[in-house]
Amino acid sequence: MTEGPYKLPEGWRWVRLGEVCRPTERRDPTKEPGSTFLYVDISAVDNASGEIVAVKEVLGKDAPSRARKGIRADDVIFATTRPYLKNIAIVPPELDGQICSTGFCVLRADKVIIDPRFLFYVCRSDMFVEQLSQGNMRGASYPAVTDKDVFNSIIPLPPLEEQRRIVARIEELMGRVREARRLRQEAQKDAERLWQSVLAETFPRPGSELPEGWRWVRLGEIIRSVESGKRPKGGVKGIANGIPSIGGEHLTWDGRFDFSNLRYVSPEFYRSLRKGKIIQGDVLIVKDGATTGKTAYVSEKFPFKAVCVNEHVYILRVRENMSNSRYVFLFLVSPAGQKQIRGTFHGAAQGGINSKFVDQVLFPLPPLSEQRRIVAHLEAVQEKIRALKSAQSETDEDLNRLEQAILDKAFRGEL
Repeated sequence: MTEGPYKLPEGWRWVRLGEVCRPTERRDPTKEPGSTFLYVDISAVDNASGEIVAVKEVLGKDAPSRARKGIRADDVIFATTRPYLKNIAIVPPELDGQICSTGFCVLRADKVIIDPRFLFYVCRSDMFVEQLSQGNMRGASYPAVTDKDVFNSIIPLPPLEEQRRIVARIEELMGRVREARRLRQEAQKDAERLWQSVLAETFPRPGSELPEGWRWVRLGEIIRSVESGKRPKGGVKGIANGIPSIGGEHLTWDGRFDFSNLRYVSPEFYRSLRKGKIIQGDVLIVKDGATTGKTAYVSEKFPFKAVCVNEHVYILRVRENMSNSRYVFLFLVSPAGQKQIRGTFHGAAQGGINSKFVDQVLFPLPPLSEQRRIVAHLEAVQEKIRALKSAQSETDEDLNRLEQAILDKAFRGEL
């Protein structure tokens, strides 16, 4: 009899996962070159909901080399790469007979012994994932476990009817959690809409009547320079450290920065640059591609002293005797600013804006003292909105903990 980490209710037992799963099949779609398959890779799974949200349609002859595992309806697919990310899902009927990545361990429930949805919820529990991860993960960049590790892991197994009762109770409670999460997401959207509404009320539409003392100018009139950067010959992928190089992916839509995937240039290359070096007070704007117009501001809290932009980002420097750089930034992220920037977009989907866009954007220019007052007001509003978002984020973490508390109770026989 298999021993487990805690005592189970009467009639329950600990089993290894392999004892309650049936064999699955390998499948090579290249042997059916003219057939069409639906392929599920790791990124197809939404690890928050545990659902397959996107699949790829591939011809057998073009199938990826990792598309080698057959799946059937009610199979549980468990990503063995970074198992703690919980890319785990149950296969819906419409994907019966299709293919998934070899990065999944395919668990096919022996339905005489275990209910597939019970198996699914067990696999999504912290109890199971932590047990599997402890001492089993291999690799540094992409720590993984093997299918054998998964099948050797132990789970609590109640009688089949009790499993079904537990699943019904879990899904009832999870339904309430999902509704709470939906309301939280709506609240986050409301907070973002509120910010956009405040910006829209602050910055008038181009050509509209302005308050006394204000005037319309071209953006270029208050910008002293527009410059971009470049990357060294051969790119930056092989450079592990050095001087940070900021690209469009490092700017966020709320005007801040995401440094989670930094790229670097060498100090020698940085010193050779005549343009593209960032300083405090700069306004950065993405110049091409799908995120054209995304804008961020380099404040006194910016974490790098030596840093540059690549060829996908413009640096705008403001004439300080005419305008406040923070005011310029806030205008550019406002609906009025973004609409005008998009209006100067040229080319196909991967087109963008050129440095002359500043001469096409109308800019509402109040006196400097009024600009500073507007900046102070908007920053106070933004701080309140960020505090609201932070509270909502904490709520999301609470909901994640609640989900795991439900599963913990379920698999201890306390639900």
